[in-house]
Amino acid sequence: MPAELGVPLSLKKVALLSWRMLTVGERVQVILLAVAMTINGLLQSFSLAALLPFIGLILDPPAVHGSGYLAALSHWLGDPDPHRLLVGCSLAVFAAIVVKNAFHLAYTHWLNRLVTSVEKRVAVALLEQCMRAPYVWFLSKNTAILVKQVMGDVVTWARSGLKSILSLTSNTVTMASIVVLLVGINPLFGGALTVLGGLVTLVVMTGLRPSLRRMAVRKHVASKEAYKVVNHALSGAKDIKAGGSEQFFVDQFERHYRVFALNAAWPATLQPVPGYVIETVVALIVVGIGIYVSGQTPLRSELVALVAVYGVGAVRLLPVFSEFSATITSVQAAVPAIDEIQHVRAELAALEGPDALPPDAAPLGAWDRLELRDVVYGYPGARGNALNGVSLVIEKGWRVGIVGRSGSGKTSLVDVLAGLLTATSGRVLIGDRPLSSAVVGAWRQQIGYVSQHPFIADESLRFNVALGVGRGSVDEARVVRALEHAAFGEVLKDELRDGLDTQLGEQGVRLSGGQRQRVAIARALYRDARLLILDEATSALDSESERAIGSAFGRLSRDTTIVIVAHRLSTVKECDRILVLEKGEVVGYDTHVNLVQDCPLYRRFVELGDLSMEPPGGDLEPETGRDWTAVEERQA
Repeated sequence: MPAELGVPLSLKKVALLSWRMLTVGERVQVILLAVAMTINGLLQSFSLAALLPFIGLILDPPAVHGSGYLAALSHWLGDPDPHRLLVGCSLAVFAAIVVKNAFHLAYTHWLNRLVTSVEKRVAVALLEQCMRAPYVWFLSKNTAILVKQVMGDVVTWARSGLKSILSLTSNTVTMASIVVLLVGINPLFGGALTVLGGLVTLVVMTGLRPSLRRMAVRKHVASKEAYKVVNHALSGAKDIKAGGSEQFFVDQFERHYRVFALNAAWPATLQPVPGYVIETVVALIVVGIGIYVSGQTPLRSELVALVAVYGVGAVRLLPVFSEFSATITSVQAAVPAIDEIQHVRAELAALEGPDALPPDAAPLGAWDRLELRDVVYGYPGARGNALNGVSLVIEKGWRVGIVGRSGSGKTSLVDVLAGLLTATSGRVLIGDRPLSSAVVGAWRQQIGYVSQHPFIADESLRFNVALGVGRGSVDEARVVRALEHAAFGEVLKDELRDGLDTQLGEQGVRLSGGQRQRVAIARALYRDARLLILDEATSALDSESERAIGSAFGRLSRDTTIVIVAHRLSTVKECDRILVLEKGEVVGYDTHVNLVQDCPLYRRFVELGDLSMEPPGGDLEPETGRDWTAVEERQA
């Protein structure tokens, strides 16, 4: 459940969830970092403790002959000359500071490397989980939100959650080391500093935490909505500009971003408040120590050195206290992101097995027929089925046309055949082998799928035709041959100055609708697919281009089976078989000639010259109450 609806996460819960998201190797690194934190804290204490004799010797060198700690130190070192002792203490202070800073730099680099490494791994793993999810899962998701979860939420968790928790632990160790030193020097003053500082921190953070959490959730929700609006505005720029709706989307974005900005500003303002309060308290304690020492008669150099060390200790502690409060604020900001990541990972893990080809999967092998037996499919949340008891046989090498009214189940059928949707009941057979999750990835390796609205990446023409193939492995001659068979050869030669390196723009914006479809067809031909599925793939082509592509398909070997969803009679008339669907059911499956004679619905299509004749009253199916046209358009 998203953070805005769920129980607020405590700091302990955030740390536990972050720990669970780490691999064994990463946990080992965290444990080693904990050891490094302890060493870092000891170095901080030593560099501070080294100041005590250094300052005392500067103020009163003869004190080495007295009875205080300077005399004890001198005796322990063999009673050297005060000047030599001062030089030694000076070198010790300098060495302690250099070693402390060098170690802290190395530790910080190690911490940052670990955090960014975990960030990369979790982001890649989350994207891989998404890509392995069943296709139907994507039908209920918003692309902008998924992008934000994979990129934005993972970054927020890693940098504001995981790193902040590790930094919080490190700062706690550093504070504990310095406090132990100060208490050891003077239990009264050190104890007062510890108790008052701790109480102030607890009171301030307890008071601020609920407000910080609420603002973090509001900021997160506003960010999600702003992402959606930007995605809609930029991806739909043509339709929006044509309709003059630009200001509507600008206003929507401004409204969500105003909430985001407001709830980002207040935490940033409140973040240093605990540091200010603690700084004031520490200053009061140091002033009190100074007043106490000044009242001592005679004024001993050890006491003056004590004040100086406490002052330096306070200076060291103040930024640590400030960073401590800042990291707690960062963790609160990361809570919604952590909950989102946990939610989507749990959702993906609950889905049925992997939906993509495993790296070591064996090829599916040859097959001589495809068969659907009593296939039923219903979309999640729908009241009726998109397909009802569909049974048919497609022999290898056949050209099969699929026709029917809009919303009759054509796209749903080819999606089930391609393994994109899993039949609610019934079976899909590849030869004698059932199409299951174990073979669906290998099955798709044999399919070339071209939809009415094909995906075109903002990359080169070469990249789009050989989609999924590394540049070094692309067969350029094969790319050109596929483009020529897809009636794109003249465009490549006459219109694209950069040839295969031509950038097509996002969703192929630099191409016409027909050219985009031809690129998608060339992609399918480049794959040398055993099954070619064309879902309204020629709907945007002119008649001449359609005839050219049809001729290219006619030259394909009969080792390639072609399934064509079309609204034009000319596209499917010469097919070996034509399937007629009505409300998800098969009402005809035969040749064109026989269907004209035996199938009234198909004969009506032919008479009207329109294979997508609409039923009276639109596409809404009375039996289901579901507008399947919208579903099929979304899938396409």
